Amino acid sequence: MKHQRGFTLIEILVAVTVISLLLSTIYGVFSTISEAKRKVEEKAAAVHLGRVLFSRIDRELLGLSLSTDPRQTVLEGGTNDRGEPYLAMLSNAGEGPQEGLARIRYRLVAGDDTDPDAGFFRDSGAAYQPADEMISSRLSGMVEAFSLRFNDGGGWRQSWDSNRDGIPKLVEVSLRLKLGDGSLPLHTIFQPPRGGTP
Repeated sequence: MKHQRGFTLIEILVAVTVISLLLSTIYGVFSTISEAKRKVEEKAAAVHLGRVLFSRIDRELLGLSLSTDPRQTVLEGGTNDRGEPYLAMLSNAGEGPQEGLARIRYRLVAGDDTDPDAGFFRDSGAAYQPADEMISSRLSGMVEAFSLRFNDGGGWRQSWDSNRDGIPKLVEVSLRLKLGDGSLPLHTIFQPPRGGTP
């Protein structure tokens, strides 16, 4: 009679250990790839948001009114009395109820991204409408920094008022967007229309 031989306990333990190591390696590779994919998607979404915001600002700067009415500030930017950076303009690129000539202001209100009163805002209203009656829209809670510089042809300045300084040659806009455990800085330079001025 033949003697049947089965697996010993040691062989079973070795097999279970090898399978466990193999599965944990596969899981580790999968989780690493999954985390890398999540970070790439998060960064791509932030870059897309930055591109959309820059595109909107560019469109409205290109529609800058070349009004010579001294009661209307065509372009103004810097920091307001609360220390919040802002960019305000009189633009022909209004939309919705503010189609045509509209007063537009971009501003950053500091705070947590879950706070609905904090974030990057776009305020808009009719050209002669008081600032406190403008319609405010929160564009994003991901913007943690917004800064501006204006070039007059001789150098860069932190603030601008077109009533005093005319239209700048260049406007630099910088945004820093929140990304999970870090941030993503984005910069661009716009060239506003100058209406025949050199």
